[in-house]
Amino acid sequence: MAALLEVGRAVAEGREVGQILDLVAKEGVEVAGATSADILLWLNGRPKLIGSHGLSDEYKKLYEHPPAALVRRRGASSIAVETGTVVVVEDTERERQPAIFRNVAREEGYRSYINVPLIARGTTLGVFRLYRKRAGPWSEEDVELLRCLATQAANAVETARTLESRAAEVNALSRLVRAMREQNHEHANRLHVIGVLLALGQYDEAERFAASITSLHAASHAVVVEAIRHPALAALVLAETTVAQQRGITLVLDRRSRLNALPAQLPDAAAVTIVGNLVQNAFDAVAEVRRGRRRVRLGLFESVREMKVSVRDWGAGIPEGAEQQLFEPGFTTKPGHDGLGLALVLAAVEAANGTITWKRLAEGTQFDLRFPKP
Repeated sequence: MAALLEVGRAVAEGREVGQILDLVAKEGVEVAGATSADILLWLNGRPKLIGSHGLSDEYKKLYEHPPAALVRRRGASSIAVETGTVVVVEDTERERQPAIFRNVAREEGYRSYINVPLIARGTTLGVFRLYRKRAGPWSEEDVELLRCLATQAANAVETARTLESRAAEVNALSRLVRAMREQNHEHANRLHVIGVLLALGQYDEAERFAASITSLHAASHAVVVEAIRHPALAALVLAETTVAQQRGITLVLDRRSRLNALPAQLPDAAAVTIVGNLVQNAFDAVAEVRRGRRRVRLGLFESVREMKVSVRDWGAGIPEGAEQQLFEPGFTTKPGHDGLGLALVLAAVEAANGTITWKRLAEGTQFDLRFPKP
């Protein structure tokens, strides 16, 4: 009971989900007489270690970049997630399982372990695993206690995801409002110019200036609205086009772009967060290069099977050696930036079962994202 209260208190205090799951792992070790524990969440069909206690750094690194054999093999944890039932391995030396799991058990010094599924609202999110040095069964009392802790962990994950979703919605709305505010500011400047020309009696010049603005706006608006039928993304592209103009950057919508609707698993707010952050990063990438290279190309495409997003810039490129840290929170190559943009993009892409790849080009960088349609 004390363990459950401690975890409940951590959830109520609004601690980060990683801290809460570390605590769940620690409390589980103590109540079940285990030596170590970890919590894996299944993201896009792949296990990701989120919380742990008593495990080596080498073990944790194994799940940061899991080898293909570990992902491909169907072990006890995968069975627990697939079936939503507790799976016990009483003796790692006698149970039939892939060699990679037996080798890990020997290195970490355990002989038996239990896999308790994390279930929230009828969905299995991952698995809570605890390890013992001795072989043998796990008592019913231990199993029930660990079920309760697993429920607490699942609720913490679900709560964190709900809060992240709300934060993403607020962030997306803020991005649209900011971009549209800059767009309005630009329109106000143009109106001021027209007003001054009229006050000076330069009526023909004022008329020509107004006509050029109207023509430019109508052309860009027509191209975007015709290609992008999704209202929020169309509004974002139009607003970012104005932002680009103010910064002396050319934002081009790929002429092949066609998008009517988002995949069911990709919310509007997440789409705005993804496209907005990638475009802003591209703007920053070309901000300091010569004028001829200060351009960004955005592509939004859909087919029967998937939606694709492509963002290309002609900037200085991503520095050598930065590949492994590119999507880590806080990592940035730009002074004065918080380094959260690509981390937010990756989180939103993974939550929507998408994939993200990037490549270095002779001039600049290109990011390509794919989202399957259910």
